[in-house]
Amino acid sequence: MVPSQDQRSDRRSLIIVTGALFLALLPHASYNAALELIRVEWGMSNTVSSVLFSIYLVGNATAALFLIPLTDRLSPLVLIRGGLITLVSGHLLFALTAHNQIIGSLLRFIMGIGHIAAYISAVQWIARHTSAAQRGRSIGILVSLGYAGTTLSFSFMGLMLNWFSTWRWAYGATALPGLIGIGLIFLVPVDQQGIKPAVPIEKGGRVNLLDVSILSNRPLRLMVFAYALHTAELYLARLWYPQLLTAHFTGRGWPLLEATARAASLAGLMFVTSIASVYLGGRLSDRWGRPRTAIIIFILSGGSAFLAGWLLNLPSGWIIAVGFILGFTTAADSAIYSTAVTELAPENRLGSAQGVQSLIGFSLGAMMPVLAGFLLDSAPEAYRWAAAFSFSGLLALLGVGVMWPLRRSKRQLVGQ
Repeated sequence: MVPSQDQRSDRRSLIIVTGALFLALLPHASYNAALELIRVEWGMSNTVSSVLFSIYLVGNATAALFLIPLTDRLSPLVLIRGGLITLVSGHLLFALTAHNQIIGSLLRFIMGIGHIAAYISAVQWIARHTSAAQRGRSIGILVSLGYAGTTLSFSFMGLMLNWFSTWRWAYGATALPGLIGIGLIFLVPVDQQGIKPAVPIEKGGRVNLLDVSILSNRPLRLMVFAYALHTAELYLARLWYPQLLTAHFTGRGWPLLEATARAASLAGLMFVTSIASVYLGGRLSDRWGRPRTAIIIFILSGGSAFLAGWLLNLPSGWIIAVGFILGFTTAADSAIYSTAVTELAPENRLGSAQGVQSLIGFSLGAMMPVLAGFLLDSAPEAYRWAAAFSFSGLLALLGVGVMWPLRRSKRQLVGQ
């Protein structure tokens, strides 16, 4: 069957939306990759530097609370555009103006708002423009390319550190492609078709933006909390595994800048495997069911996390091999939760469902890397990395427990 003009237009728009998001996310991990250099320059402890990292996730949660529910009334494309402009601007200003924790925190908070406004709105835009049979695959493509941007960011930043030998110029170089992404997103036409107000707007303009009553749906509630544990595990690995690699290389006599660049490049290769794993996870969940697939992934990611922290003083091959396993598995269930929420959300409550998902997910995700940083600062020197990554493994174990009651559910969870 020859695709209709509308179908071809939707496919072109899908390519543009995913491509624009990819370009805007290329500086996503620049802070993580250059953390040891920034931490030394600003005199931060591991705990404080992880707080600065997690401020980004606080911005994510803020956007979830106040912006994402608006997609029940507006075209998601409006928020995608605004989110990309905010995200890219924040990264460029960080490279140019961040000289202390206060300015850095403010800019990372702004970046977090822009990121989630663009990303979650893009998930909803795709859900509204694809059939149920293709939804897991289409959202998997978006999530995979999103992960491509955030993970290639490590290697891109490592390359720029070698090129410029200063983290500011390197950071700025990773942010510049986002300007192209902003230009691309304005090529997609705003589509208001099929968008209806979820709740009538009260007199005086008051609107109930976030409807937490959706958590009364048990499968949806469990999916949201599993997503929160997934987010916490993912961001703990994204922040601290590059630092574990840096500590490994400096322990073998490498200068800090070279060790940081090498660790960033390797972390990028490890985490870029998520491009395939996210797509694979989405496809397998179409076949095996969302909960069963999520349980398997939690077991694999948790096991590799428990092992990772004990590898600091072993030959480099061990810490690199486990890093590839961790990078592949911690991201593999991302599309599962994004897809399940679009399937489980009540009619005309998708914006609120995604808002609650993001608010809870990123709130927990913001706290866990900080707790891991506290463990790094407070645990005995010989066991501090083991403590931090064993904590990550515990989060995965809790995820198995949350998903276990749904393990017999069918592929489509709506109404169960």
